[in-house]
This record gives sequence, C-alpha cells and structure tokens, in this order.
Amino acid sequence: MNTYVIKLQTRKNLGDPAFVDHLINSWCNYSDESLRPERFDLGEPVRRKIHEEGVDTVIKTWLENQMPVMLKRITKPKFDVGINWRANIGLDKSPFPFGCRVWLALSAGDTKAIALFKWLVNMFDPGFGLLSTYDDVKIKHFISINTRIGTVQEYAGLEVSDTLPGLFWCTYFGPTVVERLGVFPQQPLSVYEQEKFNDGLFLRLFESSADIGLPESTTSTELIYQAIGKQKFFDLSQAKARLSLEYSTK
Repeated sequence: MNTYVIKLQTRKNLGDPAFVDHLINSWCNYSDESLRPERFDLGEPVRRKIHEEGVDTVIKTWLENQMPVMLKRITKPKFDVGINWRANIGLDKSPFPFGCRVWLALSAGDTKAIALFKWLVNMFDPGFGLLSTYDDVKIKHFISINTRIGTVQEYAGLEVSDTLPGLFWCTYFGPTVVERLGVFPQQPLSVYEQEKFNDGLFLRLFESSADIGLPESTTSTELIYQAIGKQKFFDLSQAKARLSLEYSTK
C-alpha cells in the first residue's frame, strides 16, 4: 500500500536527554492533534498506549534502554515512526549515521505531510531529508536482479555517501550538503518552491504529490538534476550493473 515516506539522516546525538525530552514532549503535544503519536514501544508490535502510561514513561523508556522508541498512530491518518541511533557508532564513517523514518498514510494530505516533514527537519537537524511516496522511493532505489543463485533484491543509495540519494517531491539539504552541492538558496532553480530553511535548502519540485511520476514531473526533475550536477546523485543503473557484476563472479 502506498504511503508518504519521510526519511532524515543526521549526526545529531539522539540519545541526549534534552533532545529526547524535547522531541517526545513536542510531538505528543503537536499543534495538529491528528499528527500526534498514540503508541510506543522498543520494537514491534507497538502496543503501549501513551495516554495510559504518560509522556514521561516514553522518555524514560528511551533513555534507560539507550534505544529510541518506535512510535505509532492507529487513528487516521495512521503513521509509523522508526528512529535509528546508537551510543557507539564504532567504525561507521557515514557522514550522517543516524536517522528517522516515517510512513504516513496518504489520507493525511500534502499540507499535513509537508508540515510534519519541516517540523522533523527542525527537530533532527539532518544533513539530508526527503518526503515522497513509498512507490517513488522504491522505483528510484530498489534493485531486483536474477543471478545464478536466485533473485537478489535490495535497496541501494538511500544513504548519503559519495553521492546523495536524489531529488524527491520535497528534498532538504542541510548546510554541509548545500556547500557540497554548490547550490545555495539565492540561486533560483526551476522548482515549485525553494526556501532557505533551518540553515539549509528546502526544495519542493512540484505542487502536488499526485504529480510524482508523471511525464512532465519527470522531465522537470531531470532539468534540475542537470542544473545541479547529476553526477552528485545516486545512479540506479550503475548500482544495478555493479550488483550484477558482483554476483556474476560468485
């Protein structure tokens, strides 16, 4: 089933008690009641009820276990939230090793989805963020190839590395990524909305999420890639070729 997808990548310390307290208290008291989480837990199934156990218990559970809680809303518009953080990143050299992902029902509508996306950007201070649909993300990042050992399937290129994940219906570039792109808020691009936001750059490529995947939207997005430099972004065809070569030698 198609949904909105929000994905943020950050270096922020998501185990900091002040951050956890602010995030959970703010989200549970979000100005739009229809976007407030209702349940929490450390893993699936997410059944513990926030209104029964209290916001302080949600915060305590996160901090005492040094593990972000999963959040869920079961009343329409439904959503699920997964937050990735660990106290010790070990040898992980990712520029943005932590993150937050939200799967939000399309019934929420574009206005609510964009508002939540921007609110989360302010909370997580990401280096990169995207708001699109599940189907769109899958088309751009899911690989399925037939090999001698069977069908291999995986998602690729969704993390910031040598390349950026891509351009989506709504995309946020944090300040360090903006410098890397060489594209700044004062440089106009042919997009529906361009805004200097949270010290970075927010782009809304076209007005409605319903336009995702339409020929005219695909064409306009390609022009933006060319303006910024397509080599700076993930290339699905190259990833497929590398994976095919890898499995051809096994």
